Amino acid sequence: MQAQKKPLPNVQHQNDIEALKSWIASHGSHAVTAVLAVLIVLAALHLIHSRASQREVEANRRLATAQSASDFESILADFAKSDVAPLARLALAKLNFDNANYEVALSQYEQYLAQWPGHAMKQTAELGRVFCIEARGQTDALKEAAAAFAAFAAANPDDSLAPQAVFGQARCLEQLGELTQARAIYEDFVTSHPASPWTIRAEELMAALQRRLDRATPQS
Repeated sequence: MQAQKKPLPNVQHQNDIEALKSWIASHGSHAVTAVLAVLIVLAALHLIHSRASQREVEANRRLATAQSASDFESILADFAKSDVAPLARLALAKLNFDNANYEVALSQYEQYLAQWPGHAMKQTAELGRVFCIEARGQTDALKEAAAAFAAFAAANPDDSLAPQAVFGQARCLEQLGELTQARAIYEDFVTSHPASPWTIRAEELMAALQRRLDRATPQS
């Protein structure tokens, strides 16, 4: 068996060391202290960056696999300052809404809007908040929700969520017994959005509402 070869010396590394020794001899110990301080800071920054990257991977992994309210709450507790925190808050709000915990969902949406007012999914939280108000079902809540839906649609006409706001306003008016006004909203949407994929749904809702109007109209 051949003897293991020794690795070739790193000439560049040795040259760098010799140059550093020469520089130290010329500039003295104070300069050495300054260099070490800079190296320590750079090493610390690299370590922090590496740990942050690992945390980001872990945060995204947990968000992708989260299913329960406790899963999302744990993410918010462990990664409160990460980029996944607002998404976890939104997911928690939606989960509570789907489970009919409307007041809890409303609180979650409002916390999101207060903590991340400039987040890219702000409109989702704004609309989710209005859905929670509508879910209360009382007259005052339905009036508030109808106005909020209308305001959202007016402020975000090109947003992908705008049709849901329009339909939400009509739905609230329908629950308030204002059937003619609700039908007019659907009709306006169909007229002004002929190419929208939501138009078919608007026509279906308008037809169902028209049947209600027909039943409510006394026959002569």
